[in-house]
Amino acid sequence: MRKSRNLRKSRNLRKSRKQKKTRNVKRRYRKTRKQGGGSSLLSMFHRKNKPVLSTTSSVAENGNINESLHNAADKGDVSVVKKLLDAGADPDKTDDFDFTPLMLATHKGHVSVVEKLLGAGANPNKANPDGATALMIAQQNENQNIIKMMESAIKH
Repeated sequence: MRKSRNLRKSRNLRKSRKQKKTRNVKRRYRKTRKQGGGSSLLSMFHRKNKPVLSTTSSVAENGNINESLHNAADKGDVSVVKKLLDAGADPDKTDDFDFTPLMLATHKGHVSVVEKLLGAGANPNKANPDGATALMIAQQNENQNIIKMMESAIKH
């Protein structure tokens, strides 16, 4: 009798933990949708609001120049993107979710950031493991300015 009661308690505890985790995921998804996250490829990934480093010297000290480039591209901060590219950040480096800074900027519609990244040699045809490219994301979001810029970068 006692053993079965303990077994029920442990099952209920596991069930409540799973329900709590599900609630948190749903809450994050709703928050992302409220902040303007669309239903495209990147909406399933909730990017934490990590601070973008504003000076290249602090980036060099911390050694996370490519992560800072991803964050700046995601937020649309053109001046920080330019500084990071000048400091030697790789515009084709992927993040933990296998997205490049170009894909992030394209998803958010940051035209000037996309222009800087393409000028620095970012590849619009670089695909992540799912096969998505920055050009595909631009076509999905129907952003004609970005599509034209990418097509002209591919031709050259």
